[in-house]
Amino acid sequence: MTRAVVITATPVAFGLMAMTAAYLDRGYSPIICMAWGSAIGLASLRTMFVVVTVIAIPLGWTAHSLNWIRQRAQFLQEERGYDPSSHYQKTLNVRKPTPAPGMLRLFGERGRREILVSPNDPDALRLARRLFPEAKVRIW
Repeated sequence: MTRAVVITATPVAFGLMAMTAAYLDRGYSPIICMAWGSAIGLASLRTMFVVVTVIAIPLGWTAHSLNWIRQRAQFLQEERGYDPSSHYQKTLNVRKPTPAPGMLRLFGERGRREILVSPNDPDALRLARRLFPEAKVRIW
């Protein structure tokens, strides 16, 4: 009896080959072993791809949103832009606050009404428009 050896890099496939070889050594029919191994292997591989995709999409979206929030905070901390509403929003009676773009409010980010940018920094204007799409970006 000759056996074909398949070299593969996945532990799942190696485990299925070892189980199939063990069944062949016990005297089971090669056709039953091949059908059992390929059916289990394909079903679990498909399931693994679906599970990885279902998990990766929300994790990727969360990472993108948190990075966007970090960039917004860093822009304001470096004083490349100034948010005047942060000082007078508590004193004024604003009926409806500006909502944060996208789903950033799920992470506690608040929207900005306007961002003032220095005229000496031409890149800051473009960056402020990209980071704060909900705000009016003006040069002070």
